[in-house]
Amino acid sequence: MTVLLPQAEKSPHWQDWITLLAGVILVAATFVLEMESAAVSLNCYLVGGGLVAAALAALFMPAIWEEVIVLLLGLWLLASPWVLDFSMMHNITSLTIGVAVITLICASWVIQEENRFAS
Repeated sequence: MTVLLPQAEKSPHWQDWITLLAGVILVAATFVLEMESAAVSLNCYLVGGGLVAAALAALFMPAIWEEVIVLLLGLWLLASPWVLDFSMMHNITSLTIGVAVITLICASWVIQEENRFAS
């Protein structure tokens, strides 16, 4: 079941633009940074693409499910350096942790705002 925002709140949040930018940066990093592992490169490419897709969906069809997806992707990014064993690659680990923190803050902020408006 998709929960749509109330009619008055169907405008995009500025946080969705930040999430979009973070996703684009993560995808671009797969082409710019030297990644020693195909799994790491694929992780950044797919998660970045997922962030871009969720952010675009949130910008054009605002609903709370996009923010939940962004939260889940952010949590995965936070854990992925240790799950995929690339925490020793400091540049890529810093990038994924930075993008994770940004996306988690933005998604949490939007969800908090929507819960405040819903009550």
